[in-house]
Amino acid sequence: MHNKTKIFIPVIESLRGVAALMVCLYHFVYTTTGFTSNQWIKIIFKEGSRGVDLFFLISGVVIPLSMIQRSYKAEISYFLHFLYRRILRIEIPYFYCSDFRVFVSTRICAGHSKGQFVAHF
Repeated sequence: MHNKTKIFIPVIESLRGVAALMVCLYHFVYTTTGFTSNQWIKIIFKEGSRGVDLFFLISGVVIPLSMIQRSYKAEISYFLHFLYRRILRIEIPYFYCSDFRVFVSTRICAGHSKGQFVAHF
């Protein structure tokens, strides 16, 4: 169902890294209470939220390339196979990480009031 030749575009990997860094810095500056009061830093890192837009743009290139590489056709069986692979690669690790975070956060915040617990996250 798919071709063994991998399509690799180095600039896309670089853009993924830039997008991830943008999002991380945005969250660090805007979700860390009292990190900075410097308005210039806030103005610069506010644009970090554009990293999400960049991820969507990259997905718009990578997903069709992946489908072309694997010789997908406009048939339901190909779509279901594609969807199955995406779920295995993205959703399962996401659920494990989410469960782990809930487990750890409940242990860290045990004994705190609900308001204190929410303030941590």
